Amino acid sequence: MNRCGRVAIAILAVAVGATLAASLLTISMGVEEAAERELRGYGANILVTPRDAVLQVGSGDLGFGSVAGGRRLSEDSLTAIENIVPKDSLVGVTPYLFSIANVGSSPAVVAGTRLDEVRKVNPWWSVEGEWIEDQDSITEVMVGKNLAVNLGAKQDDVLTISRGDNNMQVKIVGVVSTGGSEDNQIIGTLRLAQTLAGEPDSVHMVWVSVLAQGDDLERVAQMIEKQVPGGEAKTVSQLAQSEEVVLSRMQFITILVTFLVLSASGLGVMCTMSTSVMERRREIGLLKALGAEDRRISLLYLTEASLIGLAGGAAGYIVGTVLAALIGLQIYGAMLPPQPSVLLITVLISLGLVLAASIVPVRSALRVESAVVLKGE
Repeated sequence: MNRCGRVAIAILAVAVGATLAASLLTISMGVEEAAERELRGYGANILVTPRDAVLQVGSGDLGFGSVAGGRRLSEDSLTAIENIVPKDSLVGVTPYLFSIANVGSSPAVVAGTRLDEVRKVNPWWSVEGEWIEDQDSITEVMVGKNLAVNLGAKQDDVLTISRGDNNMQVKIVGVVSTGGSEDNQIIGTLRLAQTLAGEPDSVHMVWVSVLAQGDDLERVAQMIEKQVPGGEAKTVSQLAQSEEVVLSRMQFITILVTFLVLSASGLGVMCTMSTSVMERRREIGLLKALGAEDRRISLLYLTEASLIGLAGGAAGYIVGTVLAALIGLQIYGAMLPPQPSVLLITVLISLGLVLAASIVPVRSALRVESAVVLKGE
């Protein structure tokens, strides 16, 4: 194989490693926000309650502490929270007001919330029928699937809900299945729950879903607590910790796979350059006979290796960026944008790879004895 062929093989080996490195780095950086949004799809990560809360609450199968039966937050707190959290980090704000009412002779929990926000924060909710679209409606409800079975109710049925002297006729527009406490509740708009309870502008608690984790999440909770009078904001540690574990594992796998592929590419480069040294022993011997120092011979090979690294790194970045964009399109439905920092990282990795792979071939070149190779022995 001629010299150009060997160089092409070396560049290809570097480009393969650089392609994977660039694609994985781009995906790791680009999908972090997308991954956080996916994880946020499992529920909120900050709970805002009145201080000294005592009423147990939860979401799905998780328990998240308690809220007070006698204390309330003002509905104005929702605006304060929305103004505190940056728009690009806020997924949704879901307030809740609970009350115990009678449906015929059976008691039931009525939960009022902003259902448009619930759809953002809790996309796993399964609704047979329709969602309530009018957030000011006081004539429509959704019923948890377990409660619907107990009441013998179905979509389009009309229920009479009473609490004290307050009686309301409501139509069931959908049956809700969440696998949690909502399956045993009547769910309506916040306005309906406030009207039924006779407590306008009041909420028991507020779930907040934010694209943040760790210390950043704690800081957001502290900011909310300062701006909500009488409120206490806590991070949902169960969800926040699992989110950090998932993202950390993604990064670890990215680093491990990149290292393994680059190691394989490095071996390929080393073998190619070692072959080059073996085939060019006469040239090296002639250079030494003409007075070339070891430093010059080392510089010659390292310069060649650096050019191979630059070419392979640049090619790998281009292909890796395209590959990452296609992967992002398939997984997240959006092309991941190029990351300028990945270009620098990829080129530096490629240079480091070829220079490290050149150590053994360069040492072999320096051990060549001009007298021996020029005599043909």
